[in-house]
Amino acid sequence: MGSFDLISSFEVEYAPVNVKKWKSNRTGLEVCLIAKESPSVSGWFALATEIFDDSGCPHTLEHLVFMGSKKYPYKGLLDILGNLAFSTTNAWTATDQTVYTLMTAGWEGFKMLLPAYLDHILHPTLTDEACYTEVYHIDGKGKKKGLFILKCREFNLSLLSLRFWRNKEPFIQSQPIDQRQEDLLRICVP
Repeated sequence: MGSFDLISSFEVEYAPVNVKKWKSNRTGLEVCLIAKESPSVSGWFALATEIFDDSGCPHTLEHLVFMGSKKYPYKGLLDILGNLAFSTTNAWTATDQTVYTLMTAGWEGFKMLLPAYLDHILHPTLTDEACYTEVYHIDGKGKKKGLFILKCREFNLSLLSLRFWRNKEPFIQSQPIDQRQEDLLRICVP
């Protein structure tokens, strides 16, 4: 596979599945293929996005990735192509990684959508306009808007949420809420 070396290959005893794992000798990228007969094809693409603060940058980036890419600079293109391929796309951010998922009805749809999907993940456009619409802006009526803000409001930093933030790092339990958390409160609470 070009610059990829096969590092593991095995059959699973309890199911008709073959698992293969490759690693790029140039970049260190690892690819795992689980070959199994199925009417659907799934791809999970995990990227290390660990940071050591509560700024929300990885989650913000997760949203911006879907706004366009270098080769496909169009918001909503993945949704349009996805409808043609009977697919779903999603993502989530954990403490140390962001995982982007792609699931299609069959290999043909996956093969058609994969180049655009990977370009969005690896080469997002990250424009100011996308940040305004997807992350944060104040509309003409002085209201805080943006998908990220709506998700913050869903989370609704109530007293229960504040306890989560304060208990996240035991050494700040007896300290006042730090500036970053105050900023989150200011943005997220209407």
